[in-house]
Amino acid sequence: MNKEKSDFTQGSILKKLIPFMIPILGALVLQAAYGAVDLLVVGRFGSTAGLSAVST
Repeated sequence: MNKEKSDFTQGSILKKLIPFMIPILGALVLQAAYGAVDLLVVGRFGSTAGLSAVST
């Protein structure tokens, strides 16, 4: 496996920054989806106290 060092002091920073951005953006999308599904499930089957606890 060829490991290349990322030197952010030379060359295009955008080309080097994108490999770092993609996993972080993916994690943020999954976290938001998890929270939305959690709210939907608790809102459907739980109580208002449970819904307020999940939303915080």
